[in-house]
Amino acid sequence: MQKKMKVALEGMKFHGFHGFYEEEAIIGNDFILDVLVETDFSKASETDDLVQTVNYENIFEVCTEVMSERVKLLEKIAEKICDRLKERHQEIQLITVKVRKLNPPFGGDVYCAMIEITQDYSV
Repeated sequence: MQKKMKVALEGMKFHGFHGFYEEEAIIGNDFILDVLVETDFSKASETDDLVQTVNYENIFEVCTEVMSERVKLLEKIAEKICDRLKERHQEIQLITVKVRKLNPPFGGDVYCAMIEITQDYSV
């Protein structure tokens, strides 16, 4: 039987200047990110060695980097996070990224706009 092993960070909060409209580049907005990766961390669990797994601190570092780079679309944020995590951790088999923009500037009462992407590298 094969185990599914996941490492995740949920509810990472950032203030960023992403968005289609120019005022979003000036005022900014609040974002919440969730990132989940599937990887084999059986060696880490056996040896208690952080190097043998995807360190969730590294996930946070990648998200911080990406969130500091202005883009227009939430989809672009998610793609950049997937690409950078995979570059740094070839052992990742699957990445799911959820990006929420709180109170999007629609002129109405909306909690968030959200996109989610899953990249499967095992196929």
